[in-house]
Amino acid sequence: MVNIAITGANGRMGQAIARVATSIAHISVVAQVSRDNTFENIAISNNIDSIETVIDFTMPEPSLKYIDYCVQHKRSMVIGTTGFTQSQKEYILHASQNIPIVFAANMSTGVTVLSKAIRLIARTLPNNTEVNIIDAHHRHKKDAPSGTALQMGQVVAEARGQELGEDKAICFHSIRAGEIIGEHTVLFTLPDEQIELKETVYSREAFARGALQAALWVSKQPPGLYDMEDVLSLKTTHL
Repeated sequence: MVNIAITGANGRMGQAIARVATSIAHISVVAQVSRDNTFENIAISNNIDSIETVIDFTMPEPSLKYIDYCVQHKRSMVIGTTGFTQSQKEYILHASQNIPIVFAANMSTGVTVLSKAIRLIARTLPNNTEVNIIDAHHRHKKDAPSGTALQMGQVVAEARGQELGEDKAICFHSIRAGEIIGEHTVLFTLPDEQIELKETVYSREAFARGALQAALWVSKQPPGLYDMEDVLSLKTTHL
């Protein structure tokens, strides 16, 4: 049994994680922290001392505070928060020297597998192949492009041996409308043909299941920075 705490518990993702957790064996939710709260002022009745893994879907600033808590108390962590600056990402990397952290912009199985396919195609096609990455999300989402879209762009750039900002053939397009949960489309355009890859999420439970799977997995790992390909053992699959 892994005892988890959910931060951002009153948010959409926090509520989805709490719902899905009730149906997963070996997971026990022992603390739920609202967006405007911190571990330091939670009552003892929330079983804070029994927390083993923290799942964080909040905003960058509070997320860094939860990271500090986990480092101080030697808790493992799953971070699905997006919108971090480069210096904040380096802060997460530094923290992972002391605790195990799964850090991924998207926790769904579909996007994780899609990233593997993107890497294979990007390695195979010429480096000047035009790549357009389109992400569509609900109108409340603040960051654009999405963290997932940027992650996909990073996969393409790395497969080409470049930095994301250097690869001028990668373009991003963001749609913010209605209550779209999440859609990501990647177009590889050649002179006479085009390859299209698309993944659509119909429920936040897809992200919640991935986050809970990551929580089970990371609780048994040594300190380090991991992603969902590690959780799903895809890095041992040669592509």
